[in-house]
Amino acid sequence: MPAPATCGTVLPCGGNLTGTWKIIGGCLGPSAGETLPCGGTVQLLTLSYGGTETFNADMTYTFTDLAGERAEIDTVPTSCLPTRTCAEQDTELKSMVPQILSYASCTGTSTCSCTIAAGGVYSESGTYSIQGSQFNTVSYSDGGGIRSASAEYCVQDGLLHLLTIRSVVDSSGTTTTVVEGDVVAQMQ
Repeated sequence: MPAPATCGTVLPCGGNLTGTWKIIGGCLGPSAGETLPCGGTVQLLTLSYGGTETFNADMTYTFTDLAGERAEIDTVPTSCLPTRTCAEQDTELKSMVPQILSYASCTGTSTCSCTIAAGGVYSESGTYSIQGSQFNTVSYSDGGGIRSASAEYCVQDGLLHLLTIRSVVDSSGTTTTVVEGDVVAQMQ
């Protein structure tokens, strides 16, 4: 399912999280992943999200079958990879499969063209708190470990936007909030 038209255009605004939300799509902002250092480029092949998120009034939450998949082609001049060839880059990226990446391959000589894919599915539950337009989660693993995370969000027009944002300061010192990623869910 394609991301809603408002994907990537909503800024953090907070709102009522209570309820069960089904993830219906996601997008990257125009500034996310377009170029790499040294003039390299990123060509996004696929981007998909899925699962449900339930935020209860008692400040507990459950994420069920959250999924995120991304595949891209990164084109990088070998001058950006000091002491590496494309074959060495290929070996290094393949060493990350399946722990971090689900697929990796690099080819080329003076420019490496690397196709990489990452993603996975997980479920978790725990407690959450809200501070302005940010929610914070704390979950506990079976082994007793604690995992905490934070995300900016906005509930608007019946949709929940989970946002990855960045603050950019221009030459005049003006700070602007830029949306780098947006995962959109709809109340069930």
